[in-house]
Amino acid sequence: MKNKCERFNPKLLCKEFKWRLGLEFASLKEFKEDILEYNVLIGREIKFDLNYKRRARARCKHCIDYLVYVSKVGQTNTYRLNTLQPKHTSGKVFNNKSAKST
Repeated sequence: MKNKCERFNPKLLCKEFKWRLGLEFASLKEFKEDILEYNVLIGREIKFDLNYKRRARARCKHCIDYLVYVSKVGQTNTYRLNTLQPKHTSGKVFNNKSAKST
């Protein structure tokens, strides 16, 4: 049986990136950095309201429709995207507090 899940490649992250169920991340830190970067790129603010060692959930700060949830896969060090509601119903944020300068 072929594994239907694929490893997330941060090099492909852009405004047009399409998130898919089953994407796998090497760590929660990687997931958080990537989902935060994507939402800054599209002009949205998110918050992490569920933050444990085995799972994390990101929601839009301004609407209730956007939700992304990842959890740990078994005894591995891999985290998989399990829930995806990618539609933002709020407008873009131009003073995004999530954006960090490098």
